[in-house]
Amino acid sequence: MRVADAIFERLKQETDTVFYLSGGLAADLVDALGYSSLKAVCCLHEQGAGFAAVAYAQHRGFGVCLTTSGPGATNAMTPCLAAWMDSVPVLFISGQVMVRWFSMPGMRSRGTQEGKTIPMVEPITKRAAVADFHVHGSEARLGDGPDQEEDDRQLHGEGRW
Repeated sequence: MRVADAIFERLKQETDTVFYLSGGLAADLVDALGYSSLKAVCCLHEQGAGFAAVAYAQHRGFGVCLTTSGPGATNAMTPCLAAWMDSVPVLFISGQVMVRWFSMPGMRSRGTQEGKTIPMVEPITKRAAVADFHVHGSEARLGDGPDQEEDDRQLHGEGRW
């Protein structure tokens, strides 16, 4: 099972719908979404996908928005801020360039796709992280240690969304 497949297997426990706009650096995620039994709603713009996920969460309790990296992620930041301000539970997922590209010597950037999203969204999210998944059989967990499961439970249940 690919990590992308494991992500959507886990999301089936929370929702039945994902709002997205495809992009090259989210291709594996979009592929996995297509193979999952989740309803995939393709939007015309990342901001539209984000606001659709916010509205869905307001109605159904939890929303998911999937975008590509760089401009795709920054376009979803306004609905992310709206979800934060209104304490609406929405998960925003974006693709990412290969991590090794961030540290190539002599090159600051290959383009806007390499914009570092995490520092931009940290002030307007409950949690922002590069996903480090551990897949064991059909179970995938975010994090890198035994304390992560407890941290995830506390994060899910405390404070504002």
